[in-house]
Amino acid sequence: MNHTDYVAEPDARLAEQPNIRDAKTDAPMANHAIPMGAGHGVLSPKHEAFARAYAENANGAAAARSAGYSVGNAKTQAAALLNRDDVTMRVAELDAEIAAERRDALAGFVSKLEPVFDAALEAGDHDTALQTVELQARITGLIHGGATVRPRNGRSTGPEPLPPHEAFLESIGA
Repeated sequence: MNHTDYVAEPDARLAEQPNIRDAKTDAPMANHAIPMGAGHGVLSPKHEAFARAYAENANGAAAARSAGYSVGNAKTQAAALLNRDDVTMRVAELDAEIAAERRDALAGFVSKLEPVFDAALEAGDHDTALQTVELQARITGLIHGGATVRPRNGRSTGPEPLPPHEAFLESIGA
């Protein structure tokens, strides 16, 4: 979503808050509203700052403090903002943008491994091919923790297989 796609409209609520300041730079913020997605209305700069901070870390009190609300009132203010439809719609929009960016990044990492997989298969290096598949599965979240696709470097995940029946009979002299 490009912020230039929408025209900022004056917001009557800003007249009540003439000294809105940017929480990070402490500079006065422009006295105009931040437009949301098409058809969703307009958020004040402070509400937009809260929505962005909340979408980033899902901590209401921290997002309120980041947006410039007082430390002592941050938790209450966060609860009030999260009960507003316009703010929660904006958070949902931002969440969707973040999720899309994450999907694109994951797809990029996975696609970078395709040449490694192809080269490993062509060379008959099945261990590297399986390691590549495992790494792709980890990147996409299909495998977690210590789970593996296959044993690495000849390590066995269980007891050694028994020798064939004939070898066993030979070993006992039968």
